[in-house]
Amino acid sequence: MKMRLTLKLAAVVTLLLAAPARAQTLVTEVRGQGTDFFFPDEAEQDHISISAWLDVDGNARGSIVWTTVVHRFDNPGRGTSGYPWYIDVTDLVGIGNTAIVRGVVVYSPQAPEDEGTLVWFTIVDNGSGAADSPDEIGLGSLSTAPLMIGNFTVR
Repeated sequence: MKMRLTLKLAAVVTLLLAAPARAQTLVTEVRGQGTDFFFPDEAEQDHISISAWLDVDGNARGSIVWTTVVHRFDNPGRGTSGYPWYIDVTDLVGIGNTAIVRGVVVYSPQAPEDEGTLVWFTIVDNGSGAADSPDEIGLGSLSTAPLMIGNFTVR
């Protein structure tokens, strides 16, 4: 599992670094929050908050909080009120308005067995103006989808 994720991340970094060099800058920071449905068939609403940056030595720092709320439409009033993962950032790569942030779950109050899980997100910052498209997020994939609400800053 770790090896496949590492190989995927290495391939993504290679693709990003091979992109044309037209005024693209390397990403050094991702901050913001947003809500999306990563698994809509399971009626899960996911809220992600990210504060990640590269320190002066180029090491990734920061944290991610990913909270899932399950809405049971087949049984109103029943479901999970919150399933948080507290994640320490281990990697931050990207070019221009797109970044990949990877980390490891360090605390999971509902399921301690989740601690140690590696997870990564792809973030696309489409701007914050009224005419701009919504920012995008992807879970463990280069594929992204527009946020329902929220905003990320990638710089």
